[in-house]
Amino acid sequence: MTVRSTIPAPMSGAPAAPAPAAAAAGAGGGVGVGLGGSALGRAWSDIEAAVLLVTCLPLEQRLAEAGLPETERLTRCPKCGQKLLANHHAVLCDACEASPPPWTALVTLGPYADPLAPIVREIKNRPWPELADRTGRILGQRLAARLTAAGVHGPLVLLIPVPTSRLRILYRGIDHPAAIARGMCRGLRELHAEATSPSGNLTAYLAPLLSRRWRWRQAGLAAWRRKENVQGTMTPPRLGGLTGRFVPTLSARIARKVAQARQQGRPVVAVVVDDVVTTGATAREACRAGRAALSQQGISVRLWWVASVARADLPSV
Repeated sequence: MTVRSTIPAPMSGAPAAPAPAAAAAGAGGGVGVGLGGSALGRAWSDIEAAVLLVTCLPLEQRLAEAGLPETERLTRCPKCGQKLLANHHAVLCDACEASPPPWTALVTLGPYADPLAPIVREIKNRPWPELADRTGRILGQRLAARLTAAGVHGPLVLLIPVPTSRLRILYRGIDHPAAIARGMCRGLRELHAEATSPSGNLTAYLAPLLSRRWRWRQAGLAAWRRKENVQGTMTPPRLGGLTGRFVPTLSARIARKVAQARQQGRPVVAVVVDDVVTTGATAREACRAGRAALSQQGISVRLWWVASVARADLPSV
């Protein structure tokens, strides 16, 4: 949460008084949210509002006031999230009918507009993971609800973040898809810990299987150019040198859990995690590379989903 200091300016020559520390998440909300829905958390939120002159509402409250996460609507394609025409009678859009994406469903919190657009920009451009963690927790809860609604009960979920090039991580100071995925993992585990959770025996694990070569940003490119720009850029991480390669493996513990889930008849779901989905070109490449990385380890996953914070509509031109 961003707060405005009420401490008067120090006299000339006197040492400056420290201002109250602003929360690293900025748009992510205040300390009260971090304390949960307890009486102490609510009391601290009241103190923030009355004394510290709150300038930004908590993340959960901002999303709730905007009607997010939005309810499922039949006016959008369930695979890519693009709008369907009023006279469109098929379940999928024309693009997905012609070339079906390699995932079952797309899960988002809403459109790439206020309040999600500034939240996504802050997640990407500030080196603090708190806002990504909180947003990921909400997205994880959304994913659990969608899986339950789709009849996928008690799954083992592998969260595969869309990789970011090392150059962009160095420039931004954060691997934002990985930070969102970590928040989703924590949110799903919190649901699993609740005895009354409708998601049942859901377990989640982070699976950062991929690396990415640098290419131009996808933003602003035409649909065909986006596909060409990202094609073949995701591979298992490089160890270093010209020929050295490191093939990532799931930890022995996660591999055992996957084997146990299959023996118990539980579904295994791979979920590609990103910040924004527009044409789906990046998600397609991540699914392709993720399948290849898992198959190298003898793991075959049939159910693939995509989860992103926001969904951007294609230009109408």
